[in-house]
Amino acid sequence: GSRSWLRSHGLGAQNSLSITTRCRHNALSPQITTLIHPQKMAAPSLPSVIPLPGLATTVTVTTTTAAMEASVDALQALATAPGSTAAREAFAAAFWLPLLLTALMVLHFVAVDTAAVGGARSPYKLVFPFTSELGDPKKLVPFLRALRAQQNTVEQGWAMMVAMWACAFCCNPTYAGISGCFWCFGRMGYGYVYRVTASRNKLMFFTIPCYLGQFLACGGILSALIPLPPLWARLAAGLIVTLFLVYGWVIYRAWFMRFVQAEKDELEGSDDSSEHHERLVE
Repeated sequence: GSRSWLRSHGLGAQNSLSITTRCRHNALSPQITTLIHPQKMAAPSLPSVIPLPGLATTVTVTTTTAAMEASVDALQALATAPGSTAAREAFAAAFWLPLLLTALMVLHFVAVDTAAVGGARSPYKLVFPFTSELGDPKKLVPFLRALRAQQNTVEQGWAMMVAMWACAFCCNPTYAGISGCFWCFGRMGYGYVYRVTASRNKLMFFTIPCYLGQFLACGGILSALIPLPPLWARLAAGLIVTLFLVYGWVIYRAWFMRFVQAEKDELEGSDDSSEHHERLVE
């Protein structure tokens, strides 16, 4: 594809270009290395990195004579200027799914999740900046559900956005968008359910797809970084993600739960001792 693109624009053997292509398994983001050989010319080399239209593609040109600088200028003229209409259209065509999900995530968060918190304030007459400080938390459960649904999206939204876009650039925009779909629509459903009920079973139905989307995006990033053949890189990335999952949710979570329980028992024991001492003094 790289050779045919350059040849279609009049660049090839007639310009003394020797083109070698290094494409990893992330086929949508090739890195094309174009070398112009010395051919008995001893002038110092002049490297130049040139972006190509669309996708995350660069052409690195090394020329050894002033005569060859014309080839570099030709490639630069073919490259789309940053901020041009063509560059924007190429970017939108390649990354349409991550772009669409980004807009949906932000719009839904502002128009629905945030607005729901404001709507839940009115029945309790909770004025800003107070949340639950003005009343009994047990009586504020409907408001707290709406607040937690919004805050939970804030807590995890940044991580998913970063992972999705990093995956889109280094792995595959469509794959990254699919992982974003799991999180985006799962998070929307999570908010709608959480605002009307705190049922753990119902919330897990939407929480699991959200975590799956995050794991898929991170797996895509890792597979692009691991210097192995495509299949082995994906398997290695899946193994790393699984190890993190097992460590966090099985090992560390269980240890920290025991740690907190021990500290809670110790603090409650101290409170009981203090109350007993005060009664003895009285």
